[in-house]
Amino acid sequence: MTYKKINKIVFIFLVMILSFSNVAFAKTKNKSIIQKNVIKKEIVKPTEEKKSIDKVDKNTESVKIEVGDNSYQIMVDPGSTVYNAMEKLNNDKNSGFSFHSKEYSSLGNFVDSINGVPGTPGKYWLYYLDGKKASMGVSKNKIKSGDVVTWKQESF
Repeated sequence: MTYKKINKIVFIFLVMILSFSNVAFAKTKNKSIIQKNVIKKEIVKPTEEKKSIDKVDKNTESVKIEVGDNSYQIMVDPGSTVYNAMEKLNNDKNSGFSFHSKEYSSLGNFVDSINGVPGTPGKYWLYYLDGKKASMGVSKNKIKSGDVVTWKQESF
């Protein structure tokens, strides 16, 4: 064999190797990209679902508000006050709950009517948190998941 033929064969062989390696590399790269996408879908999707579950479980608090024979369940943000929960319930037109309050700059909000029933002379709307008479105003008292706020008309 002549030197030219050997060079030609080596050249063709190198071109074939490079072509196959590019094809193999491209397939591997595509396969890698596909695998990454699959992995992302497998990892990201459950994480997204978990976030939405966490949002319900950890980013909201279930609180019960009782007024006479009526009981209302409401989901509120962590760190919410009794007033925030009542306001959210009041804004839900389907809840059947309403209240009116007056704000005093030094004391906070004072509830003077619930579900259309105003306080009467000598009797005021007072609330209990988990069965204990509240020691602070509705706009100051923070609630947590599972708390029960019970409203009663009493004198003080």
